[in-house]
Amino acid sequence: MRHTVLKAAWSDRLLKISFLGLNGGLMAMTVFSLAPAGFYQFYYAVKEGIWYARSPEIASGEVITKLAMARVLPDLIFTAGALALLIFVVRATFITFRAKR
Repeated sequence: MRHTVLKAAWSDRLLKISFLGLNGGLMAMTVFSLAPAGFYQFYYAVKEGIWYARSPEIASGEVITKLAMARVLPDLIFTAGALALLIFVVRATFITFRAKR
């Protein structure tokens, strides 16, 4: 996109927010929710069998539900990054289009 929009339309600040939001949100999702849930199910898969680890008692149980709720903040961080990228693209396109008219 750097070669399709004007230099005046480029915003490193918005791109930095987008990069940090998208990558930070994904990292937080992995660390605080997805990996712990996976290890929890893996523990029961080894201990009781995969049939039990995928059963409703584990897959929809209290621990997995709380770990899923732990994803709310990382999801919001990821969403902020995605919105920053959307704002950047719309703003850069609008400024470039207006200047070329």
